[in-house]
Amino acid sequence: GLKVGTFVTQTDVKNRWPDGSIRYAILTANITAVGTYDIRASAAAAGTFTPTVPDARLELAIEGQRYTSVPAATAAVTAQGTDVWLNGPLVREYRVRDIPRNGYLLHPFLSNIWDIRIYNDGTARVDVTVENVRDVAIANGVVYAVDVLLNGQNVLHRDATARPGSNPMTVSDGGRVATSVNHGLVPGNYIRLTSGWMAGEVASVRGSSNRFEMYPVCFSGEAQNVSWERVLYHPYATRWRRTFAVNNLREAAVEPDFAPFVAAGAVPAYMPTVTNPSLLAIPGEAEELYDLLGFGRLTMYMPATGERAELGPYPDWAAQYIIHKTPALREHLLANGNVAGSWSGHFTGNNPAEIYTVDEQPDYWLDERARVGNKPRNNLRGVTHRPEGAHVPSLAYIPYLVTGDRYYSDEMLHYANHALLGSSPDDGGRLGAQGLLWGNQMRGWAWNFRNITDAANYLPDDHRYKAYFTRIMHSNLRAMDAYSADHPSPLGFIPFGSDTVGRYATAAPWQYAYLGWSLDHAIRQHIAANPADAAVRTDGSVMRNHILRLGLNLVNSSPDFPREYAAMYRAIVGTRTDDDIDYISTWKEFFNTNYVRDENGNFQPPPSWDSYRYEMHLLMVMAARAGLPKALSSLDWVDNEAYDGQTLRALNSRAAYAFLKVDSDTPPEPDPDPNPNPDPDPNPDPDPDPDPDPVPVREKPTVIPVPGGLLVCDLLQGERIRVYNLLGQLIYYGRASSTEVRISLHERGVYIVRTRKGAVKTLYY
Repeated sequence: GLKVGTFVTQTDVKNRWPDGSIRYAILTANITAVGTYDIRASAAAAGTFTPTVPDARLELAIEGQRYTSVPAATAAVTAQGTDVWLNGPLVREYRVRDIPRNGYLLHPFLSNIWDIRIYNDGTARVDVTVENVRDVAIANGVVYAVDVLLNGQNVLHRDATARPGSNPMTVSDGGRVATSVNHGLVPGNYIRLTSGWMAGEVASVRGSSNRFEMYPVCFSGEAQNVSWERVLYHPYATRWRRTFAVNNLREAAVEPDFAPFVAAGAVPAYMPTVTNPSLLAIPGEAEELYDLLGFGRLTMYMPATGERAELGPYPDWAAQYIIHKTPALREHLLANGNVAGSWSGHFTGNNPAEIYTVDEQPDYWLDERARVGNKPRNNLRGVTHRPEGAHVPSLAYIPYLVTGDRYYSDEMLHYANHALLGSSPDDGGRLGAQGLLWGNQMRGWAWNFRNITDAANYLPDDHRYKAYFTRIMHSNLRAMDAYSADHPSPLGFIPFGSDTVGRYATAAPWQYAYLGWSLDHAIRQHIAANPADAAVRTDGSVMRNHILRLGLNLVNSSPDFPREYAAMYRAIVGTRTDDDIDYISTWKEFFNTNYVRDENGNFQPPPSWDSYRYEMHLLMVMAARAGLPKALSSLDWVDNEAYDGQTLRALNSRAAYAFLKVDSDTPPEPDPDPNPNPDPDPNPDPDPDPDPDPVPVREKPTVIPVPGGLLVCDLLQGERIRVYNLLGQLIYYGRASSTEVRISLHERGVYIVRTRKGAVKTLYY
């Protein structure tokens, strides 16, 4: 057991390390004073108590019928074989699964969960989850009103129809876009049309402007004005959750120490300079966004492209909470974990406690195109917004680590299951019971695999599907290593899936960062559990190291491939033949193939680093942790010099990628060649760039094109100046004798001017 300070502590162990010691546990203590308390080993607290069970009732009003769920409280607490989550002298939490019923008639496809937590002082917490997840042929989306009553008090009420629309709505463009003036809706609301050809159809609101998408309504015909009403609509394959305090329960405000999670490889170590955002309280301005089956401030259409706070290894707000641990950040972390159930990615058998596995149904696929018998019996009717592997976030994993709440554990399971069953089994995609993820883009493989990895590692050890996902995780790691070995391209690019443009094989270098991290995330947790394996090759390390070396080569192959071009969107890496790929073999050929010269013989300018500098930072951090040659100098260049020299600062606002350089006890090896572009300075100073006097930090130097060259201003006396062409060749080196230096140039083109405080790209013409 464990002990919090000197308080009596109940320890409910969920995961153990291979040596039997505690990996993850939920601790309960009655904290009587604000303070910082150490957690230490102790004898397990013994004893039990007789719970005071609250009277609970769920009511759903559906088309004039009332369906009710009442947990068999006394029997559930005392019966042998009860589904218990916490059990000891301080708290008991148990689960009751139920199906709402109208008299003796069970609802044909809805189900619900009661997670009831009772403390020994008579206080309690009741956790209610309502699900539409069962594999039933008549399952569909459903409109209902809901009430939750605890000890006779109504603690939750939502009407089936919230309000009729105050203005008619003009529906056009095949029924998928609607316009309504002053509709008063927010993204995530559902509406039902009450007139017109589509009366009775339900649609979701994508945006809060006067023009928003209505999905999945579709019709053909002339535009029409229709009336509408807002409804509480429960789509198929979704769940919602609410928790309620009973008998004046006051739960402690905990600020966890994340160092053990970092040491265990469970979460990354983030830069302490990550921005602490000012967030609005929930409830408050955003309350309706987080209402039942809402989507918060997340992008409900998951395939949407672009930079989003939820995309990345873990969301921005999770990284921000790990660093700052403020109540507002915790509230948003958990609120976004709660709405994870709003996407149609939750599928079970007729028994909602069971999922289909690839062992039992190797061809099962969550897609309408699948054959009957290999997909849900209702053919996914009533599904609205679905998870999509290329952009699927991790919403529940870190909330689970922080709280130990069972709802988040369930969400980990469902997203891992969707990662697998949502991947195509055709054309060698899953290879039956191996459960491989080949039917995804590279980024889709990465984010889906992250969700499988987290379920494999932190579902409780006694969970019926833990061993299943653990096996799937290792199966994919081994397959990745084999794929790496079977595709020995000279430069290290590996076309993934169907990356083809015409006759060319292509690759997206930024997606390699996601794939490399997801592999590294699994490897680091395996080594934390099995330290002796750190000295041997672990599953996944062949492909991971392959990717890290490719990332290093992208920034260390000048002059053949100028490093300024490393953050490209997509690159041609070879030519496809009938059954193979004829790979580009040199970096010079690679550069000439992807970047053509204009009529004056000048190469096109390098891509902007605004989009993919975070991915390059991620690759360099992993390479530095692995101790690879040139990793530290490459990381320094990416963070402090590349493009505008602002990557490190920009990471503070893009917390999802703001990984520390080194977050383990093993420092990286020193670079054998710390400066890939050595200065031609015949008399180098023993202490370069002395700067004894503190000065205000400048964003970057001022560079002005002038006849015959460039004028560099705002310099410090004695400051080093370097000028590179876009081939990465150093064409000027000097020190500033005053605050301005004039540099003569012989050819027009784009140049990079670097000083101690930053870098500027400029055009000399």
